[in-house]
Amino acid sequence: MKTYSIYKTWNRYSIDEQEEMIKDCMEGNDMDYDTARDCCAEDVNCLYYEDDFGDKGNLVYSSLANVPVVITGSLGRWDGRHEIRPVKCDSLQEALGKCCNNDIEDIEIYEDRYGNFLLNCYHHDGTNHFLIKKWTPKGRRCLHFRREVFGCK
Repeated sequence: MKTYSIYKTWNRYSIDEQEEMIKDCMEGNDMDYDTARDCCAEDVNCLYYEDDFGDKGNLVYSSLANVPVVITGSLGRWDGRHEIRPVKCDSLQEALGKCCNNDIEDIEIYEDRYGNFLLNCYHHDGTNHFLIKKWTPKGRRCLHFRREVFGCK
């Protein structure tokens, strides 16, 4: 499946990519290296989240931005991988908030050709892998089946 990287936190970029961004930032600005590095890292890390002014990031342009979505995936924990049950969210922002909690150190977000988001969330115990996709009638039937047959919430 072909995917496109749409977001990475600063530490997920290679050293060469970081150096190129810092060099571009220093051109035309009166900044020293450390200030330019901090500025670039802050810009990269805030790209897809609300900024200090309450404006939405670039995620508002996604096909999933204003529709209900479902999260599936697995958690990388100290005792191995654990599958999660599907979680319905009313918006993409809500889903990202659930996937990218305070324990996450670095994030990579990819979009596949179907408009689904794939997230790799890195933390001290391992990596959480999530798939965020549009909530469909098939997903509703699946969740209803899980509730009726297995008593899952």
